[in-house]
Amino acid sequence: MTICLLILISMGCSKKETEEPGNEPESCQVKYLFFRDDISFTDFGTMSGISGPYICSYRYNQGSVDRITGGYFPVPAGTNLLNYIFSYSTVYDSIAAGNNTFQLFEKYIIDDGNTFEKSTNPLIFYLDAQNRLVKVFRKDGLNPDGYDLNYTYSNDRITETFQTSYTRRTFFMDNNNLVKVTAEHYTPQGILYSTKEILFLDYDDHPNPFKNRYYITGAFFRAFSQNNYRAYTINQYGKTSDSTFGLITTSHVDLPLTYHSNGYPNFGE
Repeated sequence: MTICLLILISMGCSKKETEEPGNEPESCQVKYLFFRDDISFTDFGTMSGISGPYICSYRYNQGSVDRITGGYFPVPAGTNLLNYIFSYSTVYDSIAAGNNTFQLFEKYIIDDGNTFEKSTNPLIFYLDAQNRLVKVFRKDGLNPDGYDLNYTYSNDRITETFQTSYTRRTFFMDNNNLVKVTAEHYTPQGILYSTKEILFLDYDDHPNPFKNRYYITGAFFRAFSQNNYRAYTINQYGKTSDSTFGLITTSHVDLPLTYHSNGYPNFGE
């Protein structure tokens, strides 16, 4: 099966003409999104895009996004079965909103015009009365029947647990913004052998249009915050060359922003 890729013809974040600019962005450059969040896409995947600018576009229904146009689809590369390529024209997500639930269905339009659904559909997000994320139901190749990720809130810390049995990740908040996510990995003997740390940096003091919209693919981390991060750093810790535990790799991305007249960010317009 081949999937036809078309050249992307749009870029940036546009705004609804019928609403105050920036409150509900209709499209956003992919560079401002974070896809390998271990919710929609695993951290082990490789992701690439077509040359030139690329975007995701959003359609709204009664204040909620019900369709996302543009996304990544799997294209195995040799032995790498987790290789993804971005397409604006052949990938879309449909979102069904319920009573504090959002079911996300990832779909691909193949070259004969028919639609193919991802085998792990749907990805389901559950929110509480305060619009905080409390549970995600997801499937993967190792768990075809699915499993729950639960979120527990305690002061400035959010704990993500797998099936309520062990801590998968810890989210750290400061001034109502997500500033750090850590994932620790242990041997069966309980020895720490790897830690991944994502630092969200340089927050502005402007409102965040993605707040509580965890179900928007690529905006999962942004959805926890009141404001907008403008940089992030990813650190990986493990056994170094001298057999001590320390920093192995680090990467940093800057995401400068401009703003609409009402203070909402312009995500690449």
